Formats: sequence, structure tokens, C-alpha cells
Amino acid sequence: MPETIERTGYLLRLTPYSDSSSMALALGEEGYFSFAVRGLSSPKSPFRSFMFPLTKVRFLLAKGKGDKLSLKEGSPFSKTPFGKSLEEMAFLSLLSEGLSKSSEGAEAKDLYALTAELMERFENKEEPLGLSALFLARLSALLGVAPETDGCLVCGTKKGLTVFSFEKGGFLCREHGSDLPHSSLSIMQDVYRLFHLPRDGVLKLPQDEALYFIESFGIYLEERAGLSLKSVSFGKNL
Repeated sequence: MPETIERTGYLLRLTPYSDSSSMALALGEEGYFSFAVRGLSSPKSPFRSFMFPLTKVRFLLAKGKGDKLSLKEGSPFSKTPFGKSLEEMAFLSLLSEGLSKSSEGAEAKDLYALTAELMERFENKEEPLGLSALFLARLSALLGVAPETDGCLVCGTKKGLTVFSFEKGGFLCREHGSDLPHSSLSIMQDVYRLFHLPRDGVLKLPQDEALYFIESFGIYLEERAGLSLKSVSFGKNL
């Protein structure tokens, strides 16, 4: 009888490898794990109702030759998250892609906690554009490339901050940002909130600001962490 193990995690991605089966990638608190899902394309498959990205599932996995895992049973913790609007679908796509590509750059337990927070916010109907910006900001921190938001990145002062620059990597004071155009107070306040928002706080960003942060963080993560995310381009369709 094959050995079975139980793992709980968020499904991130399904990759077909035959006419009827797929390989799944999931994120659990202990790390990423992959497993085969056989017969998924069959209308009679018991897995079809919950094998969707970002569904949190308790997986019962059978261990085969070479310790390869395959799905035996699954019990979802909540309803499958479906996007009803373009913004919601884009957020779920960005979250799934970003997590799938961050397995080597951040601690799994931290990514898992971030995912749990963001999905709770999503279920509570927070603005999906703001959640996309929040995800990218928090992801930059977990990857160790977050911009400086606690003071001037040159001298450390918290007074007289006039510029936030993605290109430079954070806030600059009046003296050290004198050669750059001043940032709006709204942009500076909101970028600070993206990194310091408490778990029970609600993030509200104007659409144009949210799209600016999504696009800018997308470029920033590619330049600073080598993380290329196709999903950040969805703003062009809004």
C-alpha cells in the first residue's frame, strides 16, 4: 500500500503533462510542493470542483516511486476564489504568477502568511487593484529588495521628505532629492501605507495610483530581483 502524506496549501498552478493529467504546484506553510493530478480532465474527476488557483486545500497525497507524489483526495477549506470583474481576475492571476515564481527568493512561511492575508482581504471585498499593489510591495520586502520607506535613503532623516523614486530606491529628503521633481503627498503617503498597513487596516487607493504602483513595482521587481511578471500589464486593458 502506497504511503500517504497530508499537506495543506494554496494551489498555485496546473500544468498539463498528458491528455488527462496535470502537475500541480502548491504553497504550504512548510514550503512549495508538487504533485500529479491524474484524470483531471475527465468530467467524472472528483478533483474538478476545487483544483483552481488560490484555493486552499487539505491534500492527501500518495507517495510513489522516487518519492513522486500524486493526489489521492482533497478537501477545500473555502469556496474556490473566482474573479467576477477584470480587476479581480487580474489580482488572482498576478498573485498566482508572483508566488509561483518566488520559490527561491523568499521564505515559504512568509509567502504563505502573505497569501493568507491577501485572500482574506479579497474575500472581504477589498479593492483588487489595491490588493495587487499591496502584494507587489510586500513581495519586494520578502525578496529583500524593498525600497526605503522609513526615511531618506541617503541620510536617514524622516524630516523634509519630498521625493519617492522607484529608480533611486525609496524616499529622498529635500537636500538629497533636489535634482528630482517632488512627489505628490498622496503618492508618498500611500507608498508608506503599502509597507506599513496593519493586518486589520483597509487599503484604499485611487485607481490611477493603484495602476501606477502596479506598473512601477513590476518594473522595479524585474530590475532589482530579476522577477518578470506578465500579469502586471493588465492595467493597459482598464
